[in-house]
Amino acid sequence: MFSIYLHIVVLIAVVTASHYKGGVLTYTIRSNPGNGTSDNELIQVRIEQRHSWIRSTYFCNNTSPSSGDIIGSGALQIYGYRNSSISKIPSIDARVRCTDYSEEFNYSTGENSTNIDLPINNRIEYVYSSCCWITLLPPDSGSNWSLKLVINTKQRLDGT
Repeated sequence: MFSIYLHIVVLIAVVTASHYKGGVLTYTIRSNPGNGTSDNELIQVRIEQRHSWIRSTYFCNNTSPSSGDIIGSGALQIYGYRNSSISKIPSIDARVRCTDYSEEFNYSTGENSTNIDLPINNRIEYVYSSCCWITLLPPDSGSNWSLKLVINTKQRLDGT
């Protein structure tokens, strides 16, 4: 009798994506609203971002900073604001201009700033999130992450 042996080889590869190294989000109130009391009034806010990625994902080299090369992806999305009397608050592009990199440590870093008009007397939250935070220590694996920026446009007691 004739027999056929069939060998099935199943190869399962576990791929751990990990390309985001971290970031910083800050804001500065750019103008004083005076004695504004209406939630419909706007105030200019400067949002600054600095992000780092694995260099092989978002590449920078020695000409990138002077060329203004843009790296990164995604956007800061509005998260914690529910006032229907104000027109839609826009998301903010999270791509940044390459400022520095390291071949040895395999990272690219960039920063950017954006001026935006936001309603006074409010607390507004932006979130930047995605997957693939870098692995820090074994057996850790790259995972989802988020950065949150909480902007308070209420006038302080000292008038600023």
